[in-house]
Amino acid sequence: MGRPDLAVSQDTTQNELAGWLYDSLQKLRVLKPNARLLPGHGSGSSCGKAIGDGNVCTLETQFKTNHAFQFHSRNDFVKKITEDISKPPPYFFHDSKLNQTGHQLF
Repeated sequence: MGRPDLAVSQDTTQNELAGWLYDSLQKLRVLKPNARLLPGHGSGSSCGKAIGDGNVCTLETQFKTNHAFQFHSRNDFVKKITEDISKPPPYFFHDSKLNQTGHQLF
């Protein structure tokens, strides 16, 4: 599960992003439990919260073990997910801007 604080802007708050994240996660509940998931980031990455070890997992395992799926209330999810978020890595916003605008080739 991603972080709801990294795309905050003048038009979008951290709480709005967290709510959208909750909505997106609910859409996964209609998929087959044996659907295989591949990680977007590794364990310990500052791009997520409590990212586990492993190279592959099933949706069923995530439903049982991932803290993000333990909430059945959007408000409770938003409150919990937005607390105690570590600071983004110092390079994050620089790299994010490069990803959006491109960079010069060497």
